[in-house]
Amino acid sequence: MSNKTKKLSGKILASYALYQFAFDSMWMLNNYFLLFFYTDVIKIPAAAATVIFMIARVWDTINDPMMGVIVDKTRSKEGKSRFWLKRLSVPCGVFVSLCYICPSWATPGRIFWAGVVYILLGMAQTAVGIPTASLQISITQDRSERVRLQQTVAIPSAVSNALIPAVTMPFVRSFGENRMMVGFFVLAVMIGILVTVSSLIIYHNTKGLDPDTSKGIISTTEDKSGQKADKSIGAFQLIKSAAQNKYCILVVLICLMYMLLSGIVGSSLVFYARYNMKNEGLMSIYSIGTVIGMLLGIATMRVLARRFGNATTIRIGAILFIVSSIPRILFGDSHLMMFAVCMVVLGSGSSYIINMLHQCKLDAATYGQLQGDNNPSVVISLYTFGQKFGQAVSSVVASGLLALFHYTGGQEPTPAVLKLFYAESVLFPAVVALAVLFVSFILSRMEKELVNKLTVANTARA
Repeated sequence: MSNKTKKLSGKILASYALYQFAFDSMWMLNNYFLLFFYTDVIKIPAAAATVIFMIARVWDTINDPMMGVIVDKTRSKEGKSRFWLKRLSVPCGVFVSLCYICPSWATPGRIFWAGVVYILLGMAQTAVGIPTASLQISITQDRSERVRLQQTVAIPSAVSNALIPAVTMPFVRSFGENRMMVGFFVLAVMIGILVTVSSLIIYHNTKGLDPDTSKGIISTTEDKSGQKADKSIGAFQLIKSAAQNKYCILVVLICLMYMLLSGIVGSSLVFYARYNMKNEGLMSIYSIGTVIGMLLGIATMRVLARRFGNATTIRIGAILFIVSSIPRILFGDSHLMMFAVCMVVLGSGSSYIINMLHQCKLDAATYGQLQGDNNPSVVISLYTFGQKFGQAVSSVVASGLLALFHYTGGQEPTPAVLKLFYAESVLFPAVVALAVLFVSFILSRMEKELVNKLTVANTARA
């Protein structure tokens, strides 16, 4: 049985499940607490944090596509993806840890340390994340099996989404109010070890599933005589063809918007719970409610994807996101039971969006291959760029607004800042979800085109 239709083994599913838990834990820690760590723990000015996030994302515009090209052009008997997993898993785990410790330097020194380490972490994430995602294209091209894999990894993803926001602050505070950095560092070390181990397990368990590329990456075209001729693929052509992949661009756009939504909410939630609601326990209710919703979404997403398609399932998720915002806007979050119900609905919507986005990412790579493009890793790199750029823009916006409204870490915020936290946590998600709803409608039309092309291609092979 070829990899095109191969049923994924339990070993592969378990490997990716552990990896997803590790990387989502890392992402959640950064998304929810890195800005707080900068401003309230190591006392970096909010404006400086904004600059750090901005520089990191400018570099990502070069780094992510560059890594995609490097992976697609890698020549190795281990395969172009596994080659990098073997060598870069350890550095990635190390930089996770270093992000949450800082020398006792003067403010400029702390800013320099935070900026350098954060940028290096972003590079390491890219160097591991792109090969890992590209492997999913190699191990199976069966769209149903890909959804099955996503359904499997979505469960540990939901657990990390609940666990990290809920336990981080209690864990950190258990070390003492004046030793919060120690608590953050210990937690980051644990997550970093898990990131490294899970990446290496995928490397080990996918042996033989990543094609040997030691003889080079070849593109087959036809010359003027109609004969097929082999030509090496240039780096510029790899990037150009990915940028011309309309399916890919729409997926990246939705990804960017969702990460912007998620990042703004994540960055502001700890402030909103602490200062607006005077109840940090609200984060636990948020976590429990969203994970229940995510599990409901995970349980039903395969049925919806088969019935309506991946892109339409994203639309359903966007609608649920909007629905979850309405009671909060009308009645506020003082009624904890209503807040919990809204979080369940929000979690379901979020689950549909993010899990089907991963499927659409793989569909975008398949769409390019049907057009004759041999650049799946570059397509994946554009998606990961959208992830990190959206996350960073959200961090830049969140930290920039703190600076604009003159927020000082550790001090009681002004009424204007409290309104800011409310807008970021409650109003903004509904606005972005409307935009996701519109773009996913266009993507669903392209998905129908993709399915038709796959049917024709499979018929021709048969």
